[in-house]
Amino acid sequence: MIKLAILTCSEIDVNACNDDNLIIPLLKSQEIEAVFQIWDDLTVDWSSFDCILIRSTWDYTEKIEQFKSFINKLPREVKLFNAHEIVMNNFNKSYLFDLEERGFEIVPSLKSKVSQDTIEEAFTKFQSDKIIIKPLIGAGASGIQVIEKDNLNAVVENNNEELIQPFQDSISTDGEVSLIFFNGDFSHAILKVPKKNEFRSQEEFGSKITPLSPDSQTINYSKKVLESITTDSLFARVDLLKNEENEWRYIGEVELIEPALYLSFDKDSAQRFCNAIVKRVKSE
Repeated sequence: MIKLAILTCSEIDVNACNDDNLIIPLLKSQEIEAVFQIWDDLTVDWSSFDCILIRSTWDYTEKIEQFKSFINKLPREVKLFNAHEIVMNNFNKSYLFDLEERGFEIVPSLKSKVSQDTIEEAFTKFQSDKIIIKPLIGAGASGIQVIEKDNLNAVVENNNEELIQPFQDSISTDGEVSLIFFNGDFSHAILKVPKKNEFRSQEEFGSKITPLSPDSQTINYSKKVLESITTDSLFARVDLLKNEENEWRYIGEVELIEPALYLSFDKDSAQRFCNAIVKRVKSE
């Protein structure tokens, strides 16, 4: 029996979509024994596993140096999904600027230290009355600031470079879509619409999540975005917002480390994920 560790963390918001357990019995039927393990549990002998699957390690951005060290010190004979190189290139959102250089659309963005001066410059550059500031290393909605033009005093200055963007009103009305891929193939998608008077689309903040059947253009666009970063991901999630032409083209994130995969929103997605894992585990 192949032993697979599914990485998680010690504390998970009960409102978060954490449905990775759906693959456990499916993997067992394929002679793969999968167990959840807390990634920073020092008592775990990682060499006792054949494979490690990064999943709900949702506190890793708060412990980024520890997480990087953990990944670097894993036994090399143990297969890691997604792979080491993919993980190390994905935790910092600076990759969005690389995507823009390759011709893909991102929300107009600056990468800068945060001060009243830099935010004032952003208001001028973006011709916007509202600015959103996001950590370059962060999960969910942690560390986000929303600043209105007439309230610069609300800016929390930061010596770290952060992502500065014009606030997208469409997030409150149209929400964002997430397209999930297994071994580079499209599996399923969901739509997340924030609740009234809220801009955060995560389910922890009360957003409405529904299955979505995106059009072929959106699927193909997302697939090209993913392939421009890597063609070797076991799992991936591409999050899109609507652009000024009302198309799902603005890339919010390409999540390759620990994205929620919303398996419970598509009846066949857990089986597809299982099949993708089996293919990797038994062929590599």
